[in-house]
Amino acid sequence: MISKKEEKKLAIALRKEGKTYSEILSAVPVCKSTLSLWLQSVRLAKKQKQRITVARVAGQKKGAEVRRRQRIERQQKIYAVSKLDISSITA
Repeated sequence: MISKKEEKKLAIALRKEGKTYSEILSAVPVCKSTLSLWLQSVRLAKKQKQRITVARVAGQKKGAEVRRRQRIERQQKIYAVSKLDISSITA
């Protein structure tokens, strides 16, 4: 088991490499708030910021697609149940 001091050093080193908080948290098991405190003085280069932004946008698109798919599935279930209800009422 590594000490908190070593965890902090590792987290800072990973952030300087341009890693996202999620990527760092997978390697350093601490609370996100702790990570934020440790990394508030670490500045990123423009290229690193762009990489993180691209990753964030990709994640947002993926989440939106999952929500869209779930919504369509819910609608299809509602339509199927409604169709059965309507046919039983009109019969």
